[in-house]
Amino acid sequence: SSRVLWTLAVTQLKFIATLRGHVGAVYQVNWSADSRLLVSGSKDSTMKVWDLKTKKMAMDLPGHADEVYSVDWSPDGEKVASGGKDRILKLWRS
Repeated sequence: SSRVLWTLAVTQLKFIATLRGHVGAVYQVNWSADSRLLVSGSKDSTMKVWDLKTKKMAMDLPGHADEVYSVDWSPDGEKVASGGKDRILKLWRS
């Protein structure tokens, strides 16, 4: 499974990277406030944090018993919230 990043130019998109790590469909991706990290939630019941400088997975966050549908950063960029099919909301702190 792959994640593809693009950067927006005035008239075209430029390919940046493919991020591999999830083994199930990815349902949501969100940028950190400083745009250095992405967090993704997947059918494989994990969240992953991606470092955009290295283009590699920075953290693998298992913890949900089923699919992760929703992920988002706190405004200060220090926490991530997730929710999934297991009907549980989880909070993660850096």
